[in-house]
Amino acid sequence: DARGTVLEALGSAEAVGVYLGGIALLESWRGRLVLGDLRRGIAEPRLGVYEGAVRLLLRDGRTETALEVAERARGRMLLELMADRDRRGVRTRAHRDALLERLQEADEARRSVTREEVRARYAREVERLIAELDSVEAVHRSLEATAAIRDPAPATAEAIRRGLLAPGTALLAWFWGDSAVYGWWATASQVRGARLGDADSLAAVVEFLRGAIESPTTGDLWQSPARRAYELLVRPLRPSDEERLLVVADGPLAYVPLEVFVPDDGAPPLGATHLVHYGPSASVLLALARAPRLVRWERAMLAVGDPAPAAGAVEPGAAEERAAPLRPLPYAAQEARALDEIFADEGADLLVGRRASLDRWLRMRPERYRYLHFAAHARVSDRRPARTALVLAGGRLDLARIGATPLRAELVTLSACETALGRRVRGEGVVGLPYAFLAAGARGALVTLWPVTDEPASRMMRDFYVRLRRGATAAAAMREVRRAGLASGGPDGHPSRWASFVLVGAMSPDEPR
Repeated sequence: DARGTVLEALGSAEAVGVYLGGIALLESWRGRLVLGDLRRGIAEPRLGVYEGAVRLLLRDGRTETALEVAERARGRMLLELMADRDRRGVRTRAHRDALLERLQEADEARRSVTREEVRARYAREVERLIAELDSVEAVHRSLEATAAIRDPAPATAEAIRRGLLAPGTALLAWFWGDSAVYGWWATASQVRGARLGDADSLAAVVEFLRGAIESPTTGDLWQSPARRAYELLVRPLRPSDEERLLVVADGPLAYVPLEVFVPDDGAPPLGATHLVHYGPSASVLLALARAPRLVRWERAMLAVGDPAPAAGAVEPGAAEERAAPLRPLPYAAQEARALDEIFADEGADLLVGRRASLDRWLRMRPERYRYLHFAAHARVSDRRPARTALVLAGGRLDLARIGATPLRAELVTLSACETALGRRVRGEGVVGLPYAFLAAGARGALVTLWPVTDEPASRMMRDFYVRLRRGATAAAAMREVRRAGLASGGPDGHPSRWASFVLVGAMSPDEPR
């Protein structure tokens, strides 16, 4: 770090090589990192080495290499967790074995009964299990053949362009260094990058915008800082008109949704015009996009609503000396029941009140469901990540338990306050609930950046799932919900209502809207 800084100050061409050598040394030192034992990201000890390399590479016009260095700095822990999950036999293997056992039992039962209606019921069960087994076998074969999903090495710029950036898709990535902020706009054909400005000055811009969008009392005053944020953080990258945006936020930007950025005076915010996915790195998004998508799930929806908290449970995040009892969430129960009705014909299960316990949720075998939904309280701790959890009846679903639960969900929705937050680790982004669900095998998570109001959030989720049920992708459904909020005016038109939910993770880049 020091040698590279000196050589850079002297104008030596050797400086970038020294920085890159330092990065290689840091990578060789890297120890194992697991959820529940969070220490630091790979860039945490010596962020200046990465920033020095990025700075010099961008200065020399080596934009793609600069992006690759940024990728080497971040998302490594989640990549490793995903790779470990697949190396442990690809979780589909255990599910496949269980299906084979259940299929054998159902077939034996079918052969042993004499009543025609009972035999027909077992025959239908055998047919369903065979279909599910075919789907799991396809996933297993694909994972065995796809080395990239099992390789935790960061992706190259070429791999990102070819594997992630289909026509109509762009990657918007930032690197928040100690002294400056850098950004990239990448498409299938090119990568553009630039130094965007002083880190402290841009942090003040972002923090001011966050204050303006979180409180509905600001009225239309949020639009001016949203316009300024776009001018400083996006415009210099010469953005093109791709509709789908894959966003790798960093630093303070992890707590502000790109959806509120306004490109021009009088123009709608990006959330009303674009399909937006977030990820801790482009390499993680690429791994998620390459992961095979199940074509059949045993059940469509497992909805949890307003779990009855354990005796003595306190408000999430409240200090012990001023702890208050958890308040009921009546609209959360209504929300879960509405989702149960929306997906009833595809197979839905409902856990509300005292039934919404941790033990019962685990006994439901959540790996069977396409969608997992939680309308509940969440406890998020940035200082003690092990305490971050969803509060269920009589217990908590924490990061360690989530990481140990094999999932195949296409989407996990956490309709609770601040579920996108957690411990911000340099190079890793925010490590919290969505991070854990992705590590467990989910493809995506819909989470919140600030406290949400019970009744408006419930309405928003019902509208979102109605669109999802009709065939929209999660990103397209969220865009329509945001548009509806903006068009409604009044309190629902303020970003404090429509911009709190963000989609973390990625679907296939060529999926239909």
